[in-house]
Amino acid sequence: MSGSAAPPEARGRASVLVVDDDAQACLTLRALLEEEFEVSSAGSVDQARQCMAARSFDVVVTDFQFPGENGLGLLRTVTDQHPTTVRILLTGHGDLPTVKTAKERKLVTHVLLKPYDPKDLLRWVRTGVQVARLRQATHGISQKNR
Repeated sequence: MSGSAAPPEARGRASVLVVDDDAQACLTLRALLEEEFEVSSAGSVDQARQCMAARSFDVVVTDFQFPGENGLGLLRTVTDQHPTTVRILLTGHGDLPTVKTAKERKLVTHVLLKPYDPKDLLRWVRTGVQVARLRQATHGISQKNR
């Protein structure tokens, strides 16, 4: 894929990137989301960055804990390079100071604590898609006005 892929709003179906180093967790998330969204997955922060370099996504759903680097490093990259993408963090560590700081700095749109209710995740992804589409529309308008 090239870096000039069409933006998510031009592709029709909303796109979600799921990032988790637990293969079973990735499969579970994919199964939950695939009926409604175009879903890609990555098993590491580096793989996720490669996916994000190749195309944009409406929503990124990422785990917090990865070997070597936590999911917040990925969320910084997404925030900097894809500002319209909504970022959802799945974690069992919602009380960690780094997670709280990330939310305060708006690196994370929403933190969903594990174990999560699948209905809650679907609701947050749906809401995330709406927010992302509004951001994309606003971003497009601001680009035209420059």
